[in-house]
Amino acid sequence: MYRIGQRVLRVMILFALFGPLFVAGIGVQAQGEHTVYLPIVVGPPHTPGSSSVVVISADTAQEDILPAEEVALIETLQGTVAHALLSDVSPDGSTILVAGTTTAFVNITTGLGVSLSADFGNYTCLSSIVWRDATTAACLASDADGNTVLLALNSSDGSVTASDALTLPGDLYSLSPDASKVLVTIADASTALAAPPAPVVVAFPTLDNPDNGSIALTSTSTTFAVYDIATNQTSELLTLPPNSVLNGTPAWTTDGTQIAFTSTNYDRTDDDRSYTDPGDGTLINSVAALDVLGRISPEANPLLQTNRLHVFELAESGVLSQTLHAPGIDTFGGAPFEPAGQMDWSPDGTRLAVQVREQHRWRVGSTRSIPIRLAATFRCIRPRAA
Repeated sequence: MYRIGQRVLRVMILFALFGPLFVAGIGVQAQGEHTVYLPIVVGPPHTPGSSSVVVISADTAQEDILPAEEVALIETLQGTVAHALLSDVSPDGSTILVAGTTTAFVNITTGLGVSLSADFGNYTCLSSIVWRDATTAACLASDADGNTVLLALNSSDGSVTASDALTLPGDLYSLSPDASKVLVTIADASTALAAPPAPVVVAFPTLDNPDNGSIALTSTSTTFAVYDIATNQTSELLTLPPNSVLNGTPAWTTDGTQIAFTSTNYDRTDDDRSYTDPGDGTLINSVAALDVLGRISPEANPLLQTNRLHVFELAESGVLSQTLHAPGIDTFGGAPFEPAGQMDWSPDGTRLAVQVREQHRWRVGSTRSIPIRLAATFRCIRPRAA
């Protein structure tokens, strides 16, 4: 008993001497947790009324410790709202849909707005927002149950109206400008490649972006079709083989009766030459690099030979199609060089402005010249004779 009493006495003396240090936070450990080391503040004893201590209380408003101009700047920054334009200007040139502190239709002449109904928050737009008519914007959206609906947004009163659930025959790709038709893709599982294709690199990578210029390819043959929302009818346009890609964004006429897009097939079956990395750790001998440098003849260039412009007219009698191949050494669309390549129809739907990549020659020294692809130009074509 004497020895036990001595041990207890020693523990009490140690705690009396060093206990405050442990309480102050030299080390705190909970069962099952790791040790957390807390800082020890060493300083002169606190004197009541000393100005070195600031008491913060939730019940008392605190004075600003920054200069007045700094406080005003912070208040301005905190009250600043970034506005985003959610639509193009309406067909009558008066209104645009804007998202800021609220989502509202704003008259671009007067600045007056009509707030969109809070019901808009119950949906997620899956497509771009287009104008069905002068007062109604629309988009394909997903509702709270995951159904796909056509959402109509009224610019006069801000009301939001959803259609019955739609059953698209494939994956959404593009909504026509009048919100009447949907371009969808339908993948054929029976043609799936053994391994998904790696993205094709069509530009030299940079240190901060090793994937610069990469384009994702299809791993199956893919059918492009147009779904008519009013009639629930589907019209197939064409089927692209695996390892294909659309170049840029499809172009619709304003009434949704015609659509055009360009495509390129990256099939390697001709000579099995790598399109991205020849295996020696560089890109200089890849097809993409040789094409940019003009070191591949047009006849042997798969990026040129498989490039096509597809034009479709959705008539009552069926789909009228036309496929064009750029003459000589030109290619349609921005991709594979610029995936953002665009096309646009004339207002009457009779002509199409198409981005074309032309090959020019750069002169090196005084005797040699190297063909190289330069900035694209636009050409207007008439897809079908009037």
